[in-house]
Amino acid sequence: MHKNSHKIALFLIFFTGSVSVNASEPQQQSSEGGLSGSLAVLSQYIYRGGIENDQPTLQAGLEYEHASGLYAGYWASTLNYDAADISKDHGVEHDFYMGYAGTLSPDLSYRSHIVTYLYNDGGSVYSEDRTERRSTTGAEFVNSLSYKDFDVGVTVALVDVSYANAGDTYLSLAHHYALPQNFQFNSSIGASIYRQHDDAILTTEKNFTVNEVRLGLSRPFAETGIEMSADYIYGVHNRMGEDLEDHLVLGLTYNF
Repeated sequence: MHKNSHKIALFLIFFTGSVSVNASEPQQQSSEGGLSGSLAVLSQYIYRGGIENDQPTLQAGLEYEHASGLYAGYWASTLNYDAADISKDHGVEHDFYMGYAGTLSPDLSYRSHIVTYLYNDGGSVYSEDRTERRSTTGAEFVNSLSYKDFDVGVTVALVDVSYANAGDTYLSLAHHYALPQNFQFNSSIGASIYRQHDDAILTTEKNFTVNEVRLGLSRPFAETGIEMSADYIYGVHNRMGEDLEDHLVLGLTYNF
């Protein structure tokens, strides 16, 4: 059996063996709306199994949610690369999003939004002979459904960019399990369905692959808004079929 098959099997044992004790609160509709945000320091930034920053990472987000369910927000992270300039070893990812959230029952809620990914000041990537060009500024349609301790996500790429094809779909399933002493065990799996629309800039070898499996612990510090976390990320495959590395990510987040 391939080493990544062992990783998936291990995750399924943890995931299916979990029994919900106390639901982790999903982002609920507020009757009055309001502003919320977060500041985080991570040991590294891993996204869908791939490395976005293998050094200490700063992240920040701000979101406004109206009582009607409409919401808009901004999120940013430091990177150790520039998507449009390979000579640079640093950069910033800017995410701007707008969408709608609602509840279908006390245990069932949903969120849907459009997000735009802007790297530094934008830019383009060219093929070696400069006959083909792809932008680094992407957009996705993000959807999530939360039922008690479970979250299901479906995200679809809307445009061709240097790192994705329009129609690429990312699927995720997460579970949160309450432990004693305010600890929480978090597990998730993420997989991609890749659309074959390649050129000299982007190549796809896999139509479908699991990208990552996450197992972690988190714990808030009383009523301070500060939360610590530790996640072990089992890397599986990317769109090229290459093995992704495993990572341990430590984090400290302040939510307000």
